[in-house]
Amino acid sequence: MLIGIGLPATIPGVKGPDILEWDRRADSGPFSSLRIIDRLVYPNFEPLVTLAAAAGGTRRIRLMSTILVAPLRNTGHLAKQAASLDALSGGRLTLRPGIGRRKDAFQAAPARFKNRGRLFKQQLEWMRCIWSGQSPADGLGTAGLQPIRSGGSEVLIGGYSPTAIQRVDVGEKVKPLEAAEIQPAFASWTALPRNNGRRMATLDSRASSKPSTAPFARTLLIRPRLTFEITIVLRDRRRRI
Repeated sequence: MLIGIGLPATIPGVKGPDILEWDRRADSGPFSSLRIIDRLVYPNFEPLVTLAAAAGGTRRIRLMSTILVAPLRNTGHLAKQAASLDALSGGRLTLRPGIGRRKDAFQAAPARFKNRGRLFKQQLEWMRCIWSGQSPADGLGTAGLQPIRSGGSEVLIGGYSPTAIQRVDVGEKVKPLEAAEIQPAFASWTALPRNNGRRMATLDSRASSKPSTAPFARTLLIRPRLTFEITIVLRDRRRRI
């Protein structure tokens, strides 16, 4: 069991030095990762900038976005930002992109809310191409440095909704990303709501129908007064939690 701790970057009144001190304490403690959520229409710290600051003040702990709304961002810039953060942190970045569900964020970006799922798939392909050192388009050079991790930063994909769970191809690479270093087997849900049992059952069903030796990351987000996350990585997909 890996236990990560959320950054207090969305708590009103939290100052920059408070977050940096949080980074240092988490790095010296038992936590496996520092995690930050992504909101645009909200007085919070931007996640990639905050993780970059954490990279400079930590040495061990992984840096994770939970989640990063990819369709709000320019794909080429996002790929280069992630690769840069991965390199600056010594390969400690775990990127968890998602499509987002808040219309106000897309209005503020601005970005198209409609067809964001299709765009998200295209973004994964484009970033994989850039991270592998290939030219993203004919006649262009490479778009930035390659990450420390071969094939790109560690990427987990998933979400909260039934549609997102169905999007997770448990046990196989997301086509056409066969060469990408992307873990497709990820799902996240909030603790305590009544429909969590149904979500878990759906995920278990998909996992058991497609056995694999690849790790299956199931993330439980618990929201008491302080936010933290528990990630359980199962190599035996038949095991239940």
